[in-house]
Amino acid sequence: MKDSRIGRTADTLRRWFGLLCIAWLLGSIAIIAVRWMRPETAIPWTVLTYAWITTLASFVALALYALDKRRAIKEARRIPERVLHGSSFLGGWPGAYLAQQWFRHKTQKTSFRMMFWLIVALHLAAIGYCIYHWWTFKPETTSTTLRARSFACGRT
Repeated sequence: MKDSRIGRTADTLRRWFGLLCIAWLLGSIAIIAVRWMRPETAIPWTVLTYAWITTLASFVALALYALDKRRAIKEARRIPERVLHGSSFLGGWPGAYLAQQWFRHKTQKTSFRMMFWLIVALHLAAIGYCIYHWWTFKPETTSTTLRARSFACGRT
């Protein structure tokens, strides 16, 4: 007999990760909008670039999954899995996950799911490393270098 708690737990995890993906995309769009509306805002170029890449690649991934699902229903020529994984790897993992859940597509094949979750893990590890590096980075500035910079900029 199947334990119904396991099914409910999996559904809850899927729902929470889906909300995380939506929040991630909305956050990326918000970062882009803030930078566009207020160009003087200090957003590191790496954050801004990743926000653009994630947003664009997610919409591309979502469209690819929708197209592949449509082709699967019509029994037409399918989009290769390497293309779907490529769109996830290039930053479209939030859109790919949302498309998998919304269209109920590519959710049963174990090898596909394992590769997808490996790609997500790589992205989350890279994001975690960047956040850690950003927060712990302390530039080595001394009063001598600050005075030299001030002097070089014409400030005394």
